[in-house]
Amino acid sequence: VEQRKWYDNGHERQDEQWTERADGSAEGTKEGARDGHTWGERWRRKCEGDDGDLTVEKWHDDGLGTKTKSNENKRWEASKDVEWHREELGEIVGQSATWTVKTGGNERGDEWFESWAERQAEKSAQKSGKNAHGDTWRETWTEEYSPE
Repeated sequence: VEQRKWYDNGHERQDEQWTERADGSAEGTKEGARDGHTWGERWRRKCEGDDGDLTVEKWHDDGLGTKTKSNENKRWEASKDVEWHREELGEIVGQSATWTVKTGGNERGDEWFESWAERQAEKSAQKSGKNAHGDTWRETWTEEYSPE
């Protein structure tokens, strides 16, 4: 079944389209704009009985130079979530600033977090996580650059 919702009231516009199938799988897109901001997403859900996965790709531009993209994935078995993760990449155009943030986990209790940032004179990162046995870790570092 194909579906579509859209509107444009002069200040904001949004257009969403998706297709749903008899087996529960589906896919769609969404785009919009308001006050100089633009955004969009593309998603796909696959189903095989009680198992499946969902993938979502999103993007956003604030119209002032900050742009982000993200990917989200989730997998389930027997209708129970078994694995998930998210990654976001960003940049500030013209300022040599970029960043990445990653998070994830699984049904066993493993979880992780990772972030990286890079600016004109500095790089930094943070990583942390835990496993199902209760072990945890954390790492932080920074590199600074002097002008030559």
